[in-house]
This record gives sequence, C-alpha cells and structure tokens, in this order.
Amino acid sequence: MKPGILVISHGSREKEWVERVEETVAEARRALSGLQPGGRKTQTAFGRNADAAAKGVCDEGACAGRATDERAAGGNAAGERADNGSTAVVRAVDGSATGGSSTDERAIGSRSSVEGATDRRAAGAIATGEESAIQGAAGEGTAVEVEGAYLELVEGRLIQDGIDRLEAAGVTHLLAIPLFLSTGSTHVDEIGWALGAYPKPRRETELQRMRVRARLTYGRPLANDPEVADALADLAARASANPADESLLVIGHGSDEPWFCEAWERELRGLADRIAERVGFADAAAATLRPDLVAQQAKRLRNRRPGSRIVAVPAFVSGGYFTAKVVPERLAGLGCAYVPGSIIPHPRVTDWIVRQALEWLERLKRTGDAGMENDGAT
Repeated sequence: MKPGILVISHGSREKEWVERVEETVAEARRALSGLQPGGRKTQTAFGRNADAAAKGVCDEGACAGRATDERAAGGNAAGERADNGSTAVVRAVDGSATGGSSTDERAIGSRSSVEGATDRRAAGAIATGEESAIQGAAGEGTAVEVEGAYLELVEGRLIQDGIDRLEAAGVTHLLAIPLFLSTGSTHVDEIGWALGAYPKPRRETELQRMRVRARLTYGRPLANDPEVADALADLAARASANPADESLLVIGHGSDEPWFCEAWERELRGLADRIAERVGFADAAAATLRPDLVAQQAKRLRNRRPGSRIVAVPAFVSGGYFTAKVVPERLAGLGCAYVPGSIIPHPRVTDWIVRQALEWLERLKRTGDAGMENDGAT
C-alpha cells in the first residue's frame, strides 16, 4: 500500500499565480516527508503576511489595480477564476502611502498600530510547530507522494497528469484535495464527479471522467476551517486600528445557483465569525459577489453599529483579478477599509493540507482502505 496526495487548484496563465500554488504544494510535500510544515516552526498567523501581494490598506476600495485584458477576458463563463493581478499603489485609510508593487513579494506595509494590536492577540492563536506524526500515520518506512495539479490552463500539469504521475510512482491509495474555497464552488462539484467520488454532478460539466486506478478519497475544500480563518485574520488585522469598535465584512465569490449559493453563504458566514473572534471585531458579516450582496451587507453592518468602521477582507485562494479589481469596484463609495490579498501562500494553508492528509493517513492505517470516500464535497 502506497499513499499519495493530489492537491488540485484552478489554474491560471499567470506565472505568479501558479508559483504561489506550487510553493504551497512544495511545503506540504516537505511536511509529509516528516518535516515541520515547510521545514520551519509555524508562527502565529497574526504575525505573518497573509499574502505577499497584500501591502497595506485601501480606502473605499480605491486601491489601484492593474488587470490586463487577458486577465479580464480569462475568467471562465462562471466567472470563477482568480487569475493573478497586481496591486500598483495601496493607500492607507488616512491617505498616506503604504504600498508598493505586487512584485515586491516581501513588502509588509502594515502600520505600527496594526502590528501592536496583533501582537496582543497572537498568543494561542495557532499551533506552534509540534512534531508531526506523519510517518506513524502512514506506516513505518512509507513515503507519501505529493503532487500539485490544475483544473485548466497549466499545460502538462492538469488533473489527469497529476494522477498519472502519482500512479507511475506506485501510489495505490490517493487523496485528492480541492484547493478551492467553498463546497459551493461548482468546480469542487465537477472535479469530484470527474474523479469518480460520486455518480452524478449537481450541474452539467464539460469535464470528462478521469482515469483513476488507485483507491480514491475526495477531500474537502478550505471552507471555514480554522487554518483558513487564521490566514484571513492575519490579513484583516492589517486593516484594523481598533477591532473592538470595528465591523468585519468577508467577501467571497458566490454563485447564482441556489444550492451552491447556500453553501457559499453558510461557509462565508462561518468564516466571518471565526475571523471576528480571532481578531476581536465587534461585529461581522459575509457577502458574495454573485449574487452581489456587498453593498447590502455593508449597509446592514452600519445599521447595526452606526459610525463603526468596516474592514473588508477578500476570501479568495489566490490574489488576482477579483481581489485587485472586482472587489474594490464593489466596495467603491461604501467607506470600507480594504486589504487586497488572499489565502495563499500563507503557511497555515500548508498546515491545512497536512492536517487533512494526516487524518486520511490515520484512517488508512486503521482500516487498511480509505478509498472512494467523500469528505464533504457534497
């Protein structure tokens, strides 16, 4: 018996977008070779940059974003792509410049007041690098193969390519982890069906069934898991001056189709509550771009706490067209502080992959067969 992990992301023509995913998968690979995630002690999320593209705070969605025509046209019919964009200039709430270009991958750009606030909340926020029990869960001497794959646009690295590579390495039991935000993502649904995790997709898809000889388990998307909340709490804290007197607005993609929309809204609300608890916001709400509930939810927050400052955070796997252009446009005129950023390459995403893998490996060791399961995609 040989286990393998396939981390599946959307894909993009943008090099930086793919590099972020590859970095996350590489850290998971190192972790599942018996190291700490990424070979380092995990730090509290509040003390880390949630996304190298997040440099500061935009006022009323007015951060300047450069999205090429190719990015704008590159979204699929469902508008669910988050191709990499860039943030040219980012302005602080008080109007002072705090930004930089998105290519300055390590710029911090947070104000000292934010850093002071986050330091006080950091203790106990996240696990701090205990030794993993990876080899114990996988079995003595068992190597765990880890591959990344993409739904589209990355030639030679598509889902079937990843499956083929793992099976060529001798993998007999396969955990496919969808690196997408919500169970309400139509991509999570169609990928699960294509892998054979369940007999029928909830909506029509152009995907074809994949060739999978290994015993398959289909994992779960990020949803409102604690690691995701930690990553976005780190991002939200950069825009926060006094969270006890502020409200949080978490913005995700959403869907126009009823079942998918319900899942998006439910998980975004759960994510908003987790982030608010971690950072200490006085109130929290969630909004989708499809249907467009951003202005409505911002108004509700203001009605509940008149005069309270609203911090808006994008809940997207990777930064790009949506985080740099679409979300700021929806926030324009609403008076919200906004931090352009995303969930990867935050180190807590590696922790999330590793935790899901360890849970599966433990079941595999205990039962001898963890195949053809579905851990929450439907």
